[in-house]
Amino acid sequence: MKYRIAVFDDEVTELQKTEEMIQRYAKEHAEHELEISRFTELEPFTEVVCDGLKDWKCAFHILFIDINPPEGAEMESARCLRKQGFEDIIIFVSPTAEHAIAAWEVEARHYLVKPVGQEAINKAMNRAIEKLSHITFMY
Repeated sequence: MKYRIAVFDDEVTELQKTEEMIQRYAKEHAEHELEISRFTELEPFTEVVCDGLKDWKCAFHILFIDINPPEGAEMESARCLRKQGFEDIIIFVSPTAEHAIAAWEVEARHYLVKPVGQEAINKAMNRAIEKLSHITFMY
């Protein structure tokens, strides 16, 4: 199955680390084709995801969203995405556990605290793909 993944992190080095770990996961799980898109700004990230929702299909299956405390504007974007109909997987990444309860409220599949290692990415991806495999894709 092909899965489209969007990774948002405003820190380029952290974004690259996350992407590299997802790519390592993909190499170890060749049965899944993973297509990764990168975003360093929240507004374009949210717009791209929302545009897909307007067409009754989502541009992505899995979202990795970095949360920058204390503001948490990224959490508000996740709430908006859910309200607009995004039903697939959200995985939050943050330097603190500060927004973990709010992540639960937007039905995040996973909440990773930095520094994130390969094992944590593997576990999050396994849980995401397991959940997605039980959903019938309409697109």
